[in-house]
Amino acid sequence: MIALLLLFFSCTREKARDPFCVGPSGTNYINDIEPIIFQHCSIAGCHSSASAQGGISLTNYAEVSLAIQNPAFLGSIRRESGFIAMPPNYILSDSLVEKITCWRDNGLPEN
Repeated sequence: MIALLLLFFSCTREKARDPFCVGPSGTNYINDIEPIIFQHCSIAGCHSSASAQGGISLTNYAEVSLAIQNPAFLGSIRRESGFIAMPPNYILSDSLVEKITCWRDNGLPEN
């Protein structure tokens, strides 16, 4: 009975797992994260230069990979209480937030 329950829960978790998080060839900066950042974050008046909002420039891999290590980054894009909602005029879809989270959790691969 216990083995059956363990099998059930492991299968349930596997089905719920996001495909972007599977395997070493999952989400990477060049193909997945850079387009999100350039479309929604690194735009004029936001995070496109050294004089960017909050002093956070998100124009390249080094800047984005450094910024995402701060818990405020994910808190902001998830619009969690206590964080400034980012981007301010657009809500990132759950799938885009999950891509960014998986990229961080998988070690921030560049390509």
